[in-house]
Amino acid sequence: MNEQKTRKSKVIKYFILVCFLLDVSLLIYCQTNREIDFSSPSSAFYGDMTKYTIALYGSKADEVQGGREMPGRVFLLEGRGSFSWQVDIPESGNYEVALCYAADRNGSLLKVTGGNSSITGTVRKTKGYYYDSNIRWQQNFERVFLNRTLELSRGLNKISFGFLDPIPRTIMYFRSLELVPTWKKDEIRAEVERAYNVRAVTDWLVEAGYGLMLHWTSQSQPENGPHKSFAEAVNNFNVDEFIDLIEKTGAGYILFTVGHAESYCPAPIKSWDEIHPGMTTKRDLLMELADKLNKRGIKLLIYMNSPNMARMGKVSAEEYLENHRKILMEIGERYGNKIVAYCFDSWYQGYEEYPDFPFEELYRICKIGYSKRLVAFNTWILPVVTPWQDFWFGETYIPGHPPATRVLQNGPGKGLQYHSLIVLEDLWVHRNPTKMEPPWLSAKKLADYIKACMENRGAITINVGTYQEGTFGEESLAVLTSVKKLVRGE
Repeated sequence: MNEQKTRKSKVIKYFILVCFLLDVSLLIYCQTNREIDFSSPSSAFYGDMTKYTIALYGSKADEVQGGREMPGRVFLLEGRGSFSWQVDIPESGNYEVALCYAADRNGSLLKVTGGNSSITGTVRKTKGYYYDSNIRWQQNFERVFLNRTLELSRGLNKISFGFLDPIPRTIMYFRSLELVPTWKKDEIRAEVERAYNVRAVTDWLVEAGYGLMLHWTSQSQPENGPHKSFAEAVNNFNVDEFIDLIEKTGAGYILFTVGHAESYCPAPIKSWDEIHPGMTTKRDLLMELADKLNKRGIKLLIYMNSPNMARMGKVSAEEYLENHRKILMEIGERYGNKIVAYCFDSWYQGYEEYPDFPFEELYRICKIGYSKRLVAFNTWILPVVTPWQDFWFGETYIPGHPPATRVLQNGPGKGLQYHSLIVLEDLWVHRNPTKMEPPWLSAKKLADYIKACMENRGAITINVGTYQEGTFGEESLAVLTSVKKLVRGE
């Protein structure tokens, strides 16, 4: 009898243990496979950079040893290297530490010191958009939090970061070290929740699947004849023929460039002309494009280069915001829901220049005239600098991993709607007076990538080289018309 009780007791214990393990497994599965519900504050990702973050950039370090600066303001560290900064800490206390980097493998030990405290850790291979590649700039940058805090005192503190061992020779691309005051967690949580809760719905972007970006700028070269002034090119732009061309590609939307390397605007925007005299046009090409695209069910988005448009480095942070405000208020009120998204370029540079920039205020300015307008701030392949945006700009240049989920779970755009911006030819702007370069992507490769992204609710924008006449290269157009058949079935 005692034997039976003992056996029964063991069976019950095993049963309880199995149930517990199943519950844990289910919990882990749900946590790692769910998408973030923007309507639920408790599900928001709290690793975002906010106004409380103190960012220390490799490019602004007081001392650099063993690192080589690369394009994009990142440093290449091959198993060794160190940085140090003299930092004026505003308040004494404990600070969490995050490193923004890309690494090709796990292994090397690292150390961060500040004040009388230090943190050690291990570099881990980062995840993200790109497949493993020998092309070094294609790196998966992430914001990686260490598991301990630094105790810092108010006033000047020397903060340093570096490797403790050179083996294994981890290849790291280092962007920055970030300090987050632990006692500001409630304020940080509140800001991130506000940003998540007011995000615009991206359903139309997802349903469109793919669109085209056109770097049609003052530098664009013609297919035939001499180069025209920007005003003349705008006056000669044939909107009807252009939209006929767009329809052949199956694009669900157009991302049209307004200002780029040179700050020309193809519309009579008074505030733009105040900041950039003589660089607007009498013809409102944006209005004509918006009206005629919308009639055919194609949406219009506009790209703006924030540093050039708002005169970064030449004005104070207050003036930088004010320049954005003037232009965006006028554009928002003038076009309303005819322009459904703003895509702002060069914000990893902008935030480095203006570390106290009020993104929440700018985000709300962007909604003037149309509350559902989408907003994205481009930080290239580096971690995003604000939660105050609606989707990942995703300047990736080449096709990479299709999304596993609609909302990115890792990489530089973690927590945002998946979107990537790639090029059809190996260029952004057709600025050389030659025949358009041939596409480097085949129709099948491009269509397969688009379909894989659409399957998990991601969107793709394809930059297509554009002549000054508003036309495409013949080979590029052939690829895009084939893509339409392969993706849309038309």
